[in-house]
Amino acid sequence: MILDTINCIKKVDTPLLYANIKSKLKLRRDEMRRLNDFVEEYNAYYGIFNGTLDLKNAKDRQEIADQIDCQLSPENLHCDGEISNTEAMRKLRRLNLVAKELLALDPTVTFYEYSA
Repeated sequence: MILDTINCIKKVDTPLLYANIKSKLKLRRDEMRRLNDFVEEYNAYYGIFNGTLDLKNAKDRQEIADQIDCQLSPENLHCDGEISNTEAMRKLRRLNLVAKELLALDPTVTFYEYSA
């Protein structure tokens, strides 16, 4: 699901995050395209079994962060040595950008593998 930056402010999960998310949602939709693409890919592949994730829900945002963490683990990042180092670095850059966009949207999500 593509993030609706206009209506998302009205549907914030907790009032505490309202001011922060309001200021962060000034990002245009195309500036968060990597995050939206990641969520769409996840929903297309895993949504059949686990249900879809939505960026408007705090619990789903943490689940997205957990999925990014999972993909950033060394064995998953390098596909157990099956891909080249160049391809692994490409995946690392993309996942780091997705994590950065997610943190810009919601700084309360927790990452363990991501380092800014």
